[in-house]
Amino acid sequence: VDTSRNGSYVVAGGHILNTATQQSFSGSDAALILIDDRGPALFHSEDDCRFWATDLSGDEPAPLATFDLPVERCVPAIARFSPDLTQLLLVLFGSNISGSALYTVDLATGTSEQLATFQHTCVTLDHGASNDEAAVLTAALPGAAWIARYEWASANLTTTSIDTGALAANEDKAPPPPRTPIVSPDGRWVAWSDTDAVGTGF
Repeated sequence: VDTSRNGSYVVAGGHILNTATQQSFSGSDAALILIDDRGPALFHSEDDCRFWATDLSGDEPAPLATFDLPVERCVPAIARFSPDLTQLLLVLFGSNISGSALYTVDLATGTSEQLATFQHTCVTLDHGASNDEAAVLTAALPGAAWIARYEWASANLTTTSIDTGALAANEDKAPPPPRTPIVSPDGRWVAWSDTDAVGTGF
């Protein structure tokens, strides 16, 4: 369950309630992925890899886009709308993806492009920042913090992996992943913790 930034809507799954009029709007069976601060919401079908973008900034929900991604079944990990609401950046896991994949979607046409794949299978990419210049995504890997920066205007993608200094208990075990990498609102810094240690970098 989530609410729109203006407090006009309450969303649970694919069901949307207007808090002022008590009018409810129901799509098909879908899971809410995010509500952007500016009003757009993104939903995902629980049966396939179909998505809906809906604008919740007005008196009634307004469709923005419907699109499918070329994956048999998928689990969305994180999504970001571009500042002008013309693009969507989406990271997902899927049954025919080795690891995870990063897509960009043109919301006007519903067409998608796979930007990159990452060999991270059991990683939750659930933290990131987005501003007028770029979207920044992070993931916790064994002994490293992974960061991707996608520049909206140039469509340039850069990725890096920072050694977090985590040490394995013994040589037979892989170093643990850092705890909860988070990105500053301006996208310039990422911070994480390794058990008793705290580190920053970008």
